[in-house]
Order: sequence, then structure tokens, then C-alpha cells
Amino acid sequence: MEKLFDKVLQCSDGGDLFKKEEQTSSVVMLQGVVQKIQGKKAVDLALRIVKDNNMGSAVSTSVEDDTIIERALISCKYQKQEPVQFTEKTPSIVQCFDKKVSDMSVEELAAEGQRVLDIFKKHEPGIIPDIYISNAIRNIHVINSKGFDNSYDKTEYSISLSTKTAKGFTEIHDMLEASNYQQFSEEDIARIITKHKISQNRIGVDTGKMPVIFGGKAMGSLMMRFLAGIKASSVFKGISPLEGKLAEQVFSKEITIRDNGMLTFGIGSCPFDDEGVATANTLLVEKGELKGYLAGISDAVKLQVSPTGNSFKRTLFTQDIEDAPALDSTNLLIEGNNIPDEKLIKDIKYGIYVDSVMGAHTGNIIAGEYSLNIGCGYLIQDGEFTGKVMNAMVAGNIYEDFKKIAAIGTRNEVMRTIFYSMGYSPMILFKDLSIVGK
Repeated sequence: MEKLFDKVLQCSDGGDLFKKEEQTSSVVMLQGVVQKIQGKKAVDLALRIVKDNNMGSAVSTSVEDDTIIERALISCKYQKQEPVQFTEKTPSIVQCFDKKVSDMSVEELAAEGQRVLDIFKKHEPGIIPDIYISNAIRNIHVINSKGFDNSYDKTEYSISLSTKTAKGFTEIHDMLEASNYQQFSEEDIARIITKHKISQNRIGVDTGKMPVIFGGKAMGSLMMRFLAGIKASSVFKGISPLEGKLAEQVFSKEITIRDNGMLTFGIGSCPFDDEGVATANTLLVEKGELKGYLAGISDAVKLQVSPTGNSFKRTLFTQDIEDAPALDSTNLLIEGNNIPDEKLIKDIKYGIYVDSVMGAHTGNIIAGEYSLNIGCGYLIQDGEFTGKVMNAMVAGNIYEDFKKIAAIGTRNEVMRTIFYSMGYSPMILFKDLSIVGK
């Protein structure tokens, strides 16, 4: 890689070279039987080259492919792109590699799936979940013309399970995801079984406003909108509702939000981002007050703030080597005065618990608007789940509704966007949200 980059420097004014080596294994178990075992190993390179105050790019799958330089120079000649201000700063020290995950064979992945099946069989033999388990070992290496030359190893472990309806559709879905090894406990599985049983009672709800709890998984659909507004690029372009509101009370005092790329074994944790900027523990909202933005190198210069280490090669729908580094979360964390989950639910006389949604990518995301079909949700009556909510939608705007946050739960869940995880959140109670039902 160093040899290739030396050639880059000989014919350009600067640039950076990004390399990702990745090995993944996965096991799929359907109705208690291993149906698929997959493995993949890949090497990807992305070169950005600066010449005559313009920047071009190209990708390859081999460090021996010198044509990547010629292709990047052609891109530089014909595409107008402002050069990035590269960094030479020292990376963060982050724990994101777990040897246990790295060493797990597909047989061990399958054995973990069988352990989960055995717990289901012990508590409720009639419920046989589908299980997907995977591990990944990744090495990221970045070199740039400022003298930055660093790499890190990272592991990822994921296990998800789905119970099924009598017709074979998903009833309950749950997952664990982190950089280290995770296990569904008997308590976790007992909770999933309880939800599955309650779901057999289908309930319709009336249109109106009522207390709504968003589970940690479902909070990803709302935090996508917050993420779009907290990006310095959106602020600089004047399209963010958070523009010019630093130090102002923008949300309820019950909520604090940070992006922590240094979280021990967090799913998004890493020492530096895909532009070589050290990750950080960035406070964004403290007790409802706006404290900062997420900034890449170029946007940080424009807004005269420090870059936060949040530029990654992924978009809302892809994580491809061709993607240019763009602002995204590492581990978004929602914090507050945590109330035990059971008490938070017990105190509701009539409301809805949202476990998952459909249509998270729809609507005016940058403006904070959402209109989400409730994929899996439960009617709460007198502090108890009484049935699965059917044919209902929750709608609103996060810049209004985050002011209605009344309480924050305790148990963190992985927040999901469309195709990847964005952090962790407990359940969140909103005083009243708009529900479209019968």
C-alpha cells in the first residue's frame, strides 16, 4: 500500500488512499435447521487524488493495480470537486476488536444458534424462531499526503431472531449487535416469547393523540431525522432546522444525545473515520440544549469548528467502496434520568408501544417530518400490553415531538436505520403523538 501511495505522490499535489480488508461468516437457521452457511473475503481500495486544486477518485480491489492512479487522474481532470483538507493528527485509542469474535468458526456460530433454540424449547416448544448469526473481521488502513499512516482491526458480531405467524410472516424480531460477543439471555428470550403470545390478540386503535413509547430499535427511525439535521454540512447549506440554535433549548430537558465513536465495543466504534480523523465522544444535546454538530474536515473549516471523526463511506442505503466519505453517526447514544422500563409502561393508562416501523426512509427527513406505519406495536391499557396494534400509523415532526419527551427507559437496544445500525437507545415515552388508526 505504501509503495502504491508513493507513486500517487509523484504525480499529484496530494491525496489519500483507503483500504478495507474484510472477512465475514454467517449462519442462517430456519425453523430449527441450518439452511445456509456463507463466508466472504474481500479487499477494497479507494484513492482520492488532488491536482491543480481539484480532486478525483477511483477504486480497485488490489494494491498491485497501478491503473487506479491513472483513473483517479482522469476523474480529477473531468470532475469538479473541492479538495479535502487532510489531517495528520494521532488517532483515538478505542477498544473495538474482540478475539473471541475473530476466532469464532461457523460451527461455533451454529452452536450459539442451537443454544438459543434450546432455551425456546425449554420455555415454549411451540415457538421456533428463525436465527441469523454473523461475525466479521475488518482491517482499515488510511494513508494521506499529510503524513497520516494508520490502521486498525475491528470485529463485529450480530445475532438476530424472528418468531413467525402461522402463515410464516415475521411476528417478533429482536437482535444484538456490537464489536464484541453478545448473547440472548433466558430473560431476553422470555420477554420475546411474552410479546409473541400477546401479539396473537390483534387490536385496532382509534385516530387521535395519546402517549406513545418508542422502543430502542424503533428510535432509529426518528434519530435518522435528527442525524440529518445535526450534520455540519446541512447547517452550512442552511437547510437544517438546527441552524443558528447552538446553546438554545431545542428538545425536552429529559433528553441528552451524544455521538461516541470511542464507546468500548460499540457497533460503530473505531479509532478514526474513513478520512483519518480521530473519533470522539461528541456531546450534541445536553438536557435538551443544543451543544454542537457533527463535522467532517471540509465542513469543520467552513464553520470554524473541530472535525468530529464522523466521515464514513456509506449512505442511507449502501456501504460500498465507491461511496465518498460522508457525515454519519458512530454510536449515537440517548441518555437521561433512566426510569425502569416496567414502571414507565405501568404508568400509562392508554397508549401505544412502538417496537418497529415501516417506511423509515419516507417523508422530508431533513425537516424532521415522519409518517411511519407501525410494523410491530402494542396497545397499552392500564399499564399492560393487551394486544398487537394493527393498521395504524404514527406521524409528526421530531423538532416538535422531541419537546414532548416525558421519560426515558433503562434497557438499551440497537437503533437501526435502513441497512445498518446507528447506535443505542432505551425506550422513550412521548406525552402525546398523533396516531392514525380506525
